[in-house]
Amino acid sequence: MTQPIFIDKATTDIPYQEYLLILIVAFLVVMLAYVIYKGTEPVEVTEIIPELSVEELLSKNIEEEVEEIQDDESTGIKKEIERFVDEKPEAAAQLLRNWLGQDWE
Repeated sequence: MTQPIFIDKATTDIPYQEYLLILIVAFLVVMLAYVIYKGTEPVEVTEIIPELSVEELLSKNIEEEVEEIQDDESTGIKKEIERFVDEKPEAAAQLLRNWLGQDWE
């Protein structure tokens, strides 16, 4: 009868599937760390101002100019009336009496 002889030898026969599995797990861990890092990074918020069309810009400018012109005209008339009252108070009083008299009749 033959007796088997055992020789101690370290075998390093690891199949490539295990290396592939370790590589995939490492890749997933790196990707997860990247996503967490980017998710916690402060983000600058910028407010977007809506653009106006040419028609809107022109209409706004025209409306503002008309209001300014009306204000200028009314202040000019007010100044002339005040100057008339300051220079000729008796004539202004007579004018007011005439207007009030016409309205009451």
